This record gives sequence, structure tokens and C-alpha cells, in this order.
Amino acid sequence: MSTSPTEVESFLIREYVMLPLLIKTIDNNLAKMKSEDYGRPVQELYVGVTSVMIDKINADLTEVRKSLRELNIKVWEDRSKNGVGNAIHYRYVCRGFEHELVMLREQAKAELGVRLGKYAKKMEDAAIGAAKQS
Repeated sequence: MSTSPTEVESFLIREYVMLPLLIKTIDNNLAKMKSEDYGRPVQELYVGVTSVMIDKINADLTEVRKSLRELNIKVWEDRSKNGVGNAIHYRYVCRGFEHELVMLREQAKAELGVRLGKYAKKMEDAAIGAAKQS
């Protein structure tokens, strides 16, 4: 049996790393929106939509954590290397072997943008589906 993670395991590990970063990004934008004066209706709409999006991401993160736990995969941030250079570093144990996940910050930012777009599209599709049913 290979010591490297399978495609599914790699996906789950990456989700475990990226989803909290996505939540942090959205939270930062939400705080910025609340501190600016965009007009009450716009702010209320943004806060409402953003809260629903964060709830969905948290639900997905809960499922990822559950799957990793079932697969006995442990993932953690390598704090000894983060903050040094232009990359984020995580370590994980899969089938008893320790591995490293390194991602350039610019790569992570780009991926976060894509993920944010996917969650926004899911929310839009759900809203359209709900509107069609009523």
C-alpha cells in the first residue's frame, strides 16, 4: 500500500486547510463592510448573505473533519515555518507517515477567490431554486 494520500484524501486535506482560510477572509471582509457606510439596506443584505455563506462553509468543514477523523488523518499548521517566506506550511499524518503540504500565498489567494465564487454560485442557485418553488 502506498504511503502517499489518495486523490480523495488529498482533496480532504486541502479542504481542511483552505476552508478555515476562506472563513477568515470572509470574516475580514464582513468586518470591513460593517465598519464602512454603504447604506443600511446594502449592509444588511451583505451581512445576511455572508452569514449564510459562512454557515455553509462551516458545515462543509465539519464534514471534512469527520471524514479525516474516520480515515485517521491528522492535519496541523506547521507554525515553525509559517510566517517565513512566501508560503503556508501544513503537516499531516496519513497511514502512519508524515507529509508536508506547502502552498504559495499567492496560489492560496487565487484558490480562495475561486472557492468564494463557487460558494456564491451555490447560494445563487439555491435562491433561484427557492424562488421557482414559490
